[in-house]
Amino acid sequence: MVTINSKDIDFTLSGKGDHYASHLAHVTVEKNNQIITTEDIYNEYGVLLLKKGAVLNNKAAKKIVNHKLNNPIEEDIAIERSLSGKVLAEKFIELQQKYPDIKRINEANHYEDEIKDLFIKKRLHPVLIQKLTILNEELPKYFEKGLFSAWLSSLTARKMKFDQYGIYNAFLAGLTHELGFVHLDPEIVNSNKELTPEEWRTIQSHVVVGKIVLENISEVSEEVSRAVLEHHENCDGSGYPASKTKKDLSIIGNIISMVDSIYAKRVNQFEKSKQTLAEIFPYLQLNYSTHSLEVYETIYDIVKCADLKRNTRNPHGTVEKYAAYVLKKSQAISPVIPELMTLLDNLLNIKQYSSNKHALTIISVTTRMVTMLNMSGLLFDEHLEWLKTISAKADDDITDELNQNDLMLGELEWQLRNTQRFLSLFSDDLTDAKEKEKLSLEGSINKLQNCLIELKKL
Repeated sequence: MVTINSKDIDFTLSGKGDHYASHLAHVTVEKNNQIITTEDIYNEYGVLLLKKGAVLNNKAAKKIVNHKLNNPIEEDIAIERSLSGKVLAEKFIELQQKYPDIKRINEANHYEDEIKDLFIKKRLHPVLIQKLTILNEELPKYFEKGLFSAWLSSLTARKMKFDQYGIYNAFLAGLTHELGFVHLDPEIVNSNKELTPEEWRTIQSHVVVGKIVLENISEVSEEVSRAVLEHHENCDGSGYPASKTKKDLSIIGNIISMVDSIYAKRVNQFEKSKQTLAEIFPYLQLNYSTHSLEVYETIYDIVKCADLKRNTRNPHGTVEKYAAYVLKKSQAISPVIPELMTLLDNLLNIKQYSSNKHALTIISVTTRMVTMLNMSGLLFDEHLEWLKTISAKADDDITDELNQNDLMLGELEWQLRNTQRFLSLFSDDLTDAKEKEKLSLEGSINKLQNCLIELKKL
């Protein structure tokens, strides 16, 4: 049994706070995929909770969910219908059918046979198969992200001349990097509402929980578990859970970080507008400092060689209306720059924050946001004036450029939301700060929130 205790995380596998048993019961009852205990289940004091051969239904789950178990539950159960390497390969084929641009990139990079072999010929540990099965049943979007990440991460490693062992570690880290979610409260994980700071801390803990899961499996290398822990870290120190910078990050962790965010763009943003990974280049350019240059250039080349056709679109009817929309969005974001600059100056001048991890993180996050806003060029006066002068008779090249502007503004909006979230988390830690300093931070949070509300109206 492994426990991590920190300010933000207090978690024990197969103990209080672990929701894995609830997921198992839900799979048995709602998904008709029976799960049976293969051994007697005892709590930490030796009290028998479930006998060998018991069906893990809701009633059984309630018996064990509030107990620390003598043995992790995953070691003492069997699932009637589990995934296999062959099924995983079939799931990846389905992913390519769902997103044809993935299939095109895979073919252009001549990776069809190698990725198939990684799914089929490398036999996964039974506990990993079990948890991937539950992830697929309970949280299919996270499972799909794992398939995508296993593919693009291993392809990136191959392009970067990793040996076969390194390619497999990149594959396995990508496949399993979201397993921590099956141990978290599903009401928080599946929530569609704005998360509270405490709920956001729970979401962030999935990287640590995932690392714990993998560390408990002797066949999984330290390189893989470390990459899973680091897959939300950034080279500029703006990530979590430890705000590491490039010098302290593993290369596979950095690969998974970039691939994870590319999947989010492809599915959460591009899919709604019928666009593909052909549109990923503005995102890559805005985030070039977030990841190592080598990873950035490799993934850029992987996508570029597929020669994907861009889908130039105008969701507003006329070019004039589209330009007006882009202008309004740019003008809504513009006031944020001086606010963030003032916040950054205040934080850098407050000595008491120089050793505070949360303060250093928010300095990195704010610096990143200011850099992205400035380097986009979208908020410069010259660009805003250009948007104002566009006529309804503009040609397709203008529509294409507006598409690029729109995509970049979408990324900036997401990054602003992320910055606002980090600010809110940091605000909770200012119990000893002077009231004026605290109010200054809360003022920045409120202005960011107002900006995001205005953007949502557009």
